[in-house]
Amino acid sequence: MNKKGAGEDIAWPEIIFIVLLLAFMAVFFLFVKNNLSGALVEEEVYAKKIALLIDSAQPNTTIFLEVSELNKIAMKSGETKEYYRDIVKLNRQNHSVDVSLRLGSKKYSYSYFSEYSLSDSWDVYLDKDGKQKITYILKVNENE
Repeated sequence: MNKKGAGEDIAWPEIIFIVLLLAFMAVFFLFVKNNLSGALVEEEVYAKKIALLIDSAQPNTTIFLEVSELNKIAMKSGETKEYYRDIVKLNRQNHSVDVSLRLGSKKYSYSYFSEYSLSDSWDVYLDKDGKQKITYILKVNENE
């Protein structure tokens, strides 16, 4: 046998298998990380809850939602303390509620059917125990 070319034989199938396995494991790890934080489920629950509240509201109604737990989940996902302003957004053009608790631009969107004019705001305060409470305030007004 010729030993001259023995050093040039690279096991390409094994290298490709290892690279694909590492890529699969990275995607799986990110999916599990998001599921363990509860972000995926909470995004869906709150988006649907807010959309249903909008659809069932009467004109000139104010809805207060305490969302401190959502902010905690978002902070677990790597967001900053001031992230609460981006947790819930109204997409008035598409008539949808967008909830995002995860790092990056991923969000869960759920449509509402109401044609009312909507306005939203945030209120941050300390309760009697000194814990920070974050309230999402949604005002449902008559069509303008």
